[in-house]
Amino acid sequence: APWIVRLSLALVVLVALGLPMAMTACADLGAAAIFQLMQVQVGIVDGAATQIVVIFTSLAYMPGIGLALAGTTLVGQAIGAGDHAWAERLGNRIIAVVACYMGGIGLVIALVGRWLVPLFVNQADPHAAAVVALCGSLLWFAAAYQFFDGVNFASAFCLRGAGDARVPALIVLACGTLLFLPLTHLLTFAPGQGWFDGLPGFGLGAVGGWSAILVYVVAIGTALWLRWKNGAWKKIHL
Repeated sequence: APWIVRLSLALVVLVALGLPMAMTACADLGAAAIFQLMQVQVGIVDGAATQIVVIFTSLAYMPGIGLALAGTTLVGQAIGAGDHAWAERLGNRIIAVVACYMGGIGLVIALVGRWLVPLFVNQADPHAAAVVALCGSLLWFAAAYQFFDGVNFASAFCLRGAGDARVPALIVLACGTLLFLPLTHLLTFAPGQGWFDGLPGFGLGAVGGWSAILVYVVAIGTALWLRWKNGAWKKIHL
């Protein structure tokens, strides 16, 4: 299951990179898990389509994380050598490579996904056609956020290599709890349908949920990139 893959990655980060980066991974993991639970509650079609699209996105984010991890090592080595200018150039290039890779894979997935999605459903299931049709729409939301997810991963790992981990962790935690989850609930559920009575809602189902995740990823990707570009990490003494 996709959440097991993300949990495994979070545990690897916990062991290899320490508590602040683990907090970032676990905050992101927790928000993603709650997001998927919301989509499942909406209905069978929305839940199934969400799970299938999440599986497709792993083709982008798993190699993307591997590439982004190189940023931690290379930036750290450059700073250790006393060359902050070289560290900055390396970080910029890694962010560009990861973002372009993930964005490109996301576009490919959206273009060819409609032929691949039927392989993930039982054609005898009465909901199969509806799931395939919904996946066709959700794949474009997934493709749209892959570029910014690449910026998110690469910026976070480059900042970690520079010793700047606490602020990125707080950015992800704040965006996840104050933006992503409330927006997901608002857009996904109709009034009276969600987890909390009395809250407003647009009732857009999985389309609303994936709209929220797009906003969330753009927000944290932009915030972490700006954190990298402002150069605050250059003042940190490792």
